[in-house]
Amino acid sequence: MTRTFKVIGHRGAAGHAPENTFAAFDTGLAMGVGGVETDIRATRDGVLVLVHDATVDRTTDGSGAVAELTWDAISRLNAAARFRDGRHDFGIQRVPRLDDFLDRYGGRTTFRLEIKARGVESHALRLVRARRLIDSSVFTSFQPESLKAIRRAAPEAQTAYLSGAKVFDNTIIQTALDAGANEVVPRAELVNPEMLARARAASLRVWAWGVRDPEILRRAVGIGGCTLDYPDWADE
Repeated sequence: MTRTFKVIGHRGAAGHAPENTFAAFDTGLAMGVGGVETDIRATRDGVLVLVHDATVDRTTDGSGAVAELTWDAISRLNAAARFRDGRHDFGIQRVPRLDDFLDRYGGRTTFRLEIKARGVESHALRLVRARRLIDSSVFTSFQPESLKAIRRAAPEAQTAYLSGAKVFDNTIIQTALDAGANEVVPRAELVNPEMLARARAASLRVWAWGVRDPEILRRAVGIGGCTLDYPDWADE
């Protein structure tokens, strides 16, 4: 298909490599993505790490809540332990720290940084600002309060409200506006011309998430960008 939107590697390129690992981010970049998306949580001792779930159980060979584990404990886990695609052996992949991620990829691509747990906003902002990456980063969240915290601390930051609702309606747009967001991000299958027009009239950009197959991309006409586990779907 002809790309009419920006392709973002979801958790790197989570369909092709262990999510939220350097292997996944490198894979996404090798596929030519226009940016990478990742998730931010804090360990018990306050280190910001890239883990989607509240626990490490699904993606690593460990167990327990991220917020209850120390960085030392998480740093020993293999974040590739549960990934299987039948073709590649990624060996041992560690859970990245946010600062190491920014150092490795800053200046090479753009970032969409999803705030998964309240309370990490200021720390994440400090790390991004210290590396002068604020202009190449968008802070995203399903939690309006996290976006409000980012907006208060950094009026210049770009933010996006992720909606998990099963409809894309005026309520979603108003929630994004109330949070001070620059973008509204519904499920890809919910994108339609009427709501695109309403969001744009409210000065909101529209992106999308949750692509389960390439056909959804073909129908999501008019979006500015989309996160994809399989970035190569955008070329089909």
